[in-house]
Amino acid sequence: MINRRIVKYEQKHLEQIIDNLRGLERAQLAKVRMDVMAWHNMIISDTSCPRTILANNKPIAIGGISNLWVGVCEAWMIASQDIRSHMFYVCKQVRKYIEEDIKRMNIKRLQAVVSANNNDVYNFATKFLGFKYEGYLHNYGMDGSDQLMFAKWGMK
Repeated sequence: MINRRIVKYEQKHLEQIIDNLRGLERAQLAKVRMDVMAWHNMIISDTSCPRTILANNKPIAIGGISNLWVGVCEAWMIASQDIRSHMFYVCKQVRKYIEEDIKRMNIKRLQAVVSANNNDVYNFATKFLGFKYEGYLHNYGMDGSDQLMFAKWGMK
């Protein structure tokens, strides 16, 4: 039986997930040449309550919601290659925590920017999480890659 749970993010989770990143994240990280400590510091400084999803005590995803300015935030996730075998659980937890954070943080607009090369994200964002596709962002990624913008707004 698989033991899955959500825990408060710790630097060791990022260190553990680095070697098992999905291909897109691995390629982006290599291009920006960011070390683990810089990535960790960015997570801690930008996100009030980052979380890690563990499966048998192994991180499969790290995510959270970062404040951009009052009422406007951005959701993000770093995932391992193992996320596919846990997608139902991940989807359920992401939706739950997004709804909790919208209320806790009084979010009026929540956006998510993802790689244009990520074929799975469109349905995940629009059908499962209720985001609307807003546009194609050329050279927007930290690594210069094209990105897609999704958002939801008018939450109470």
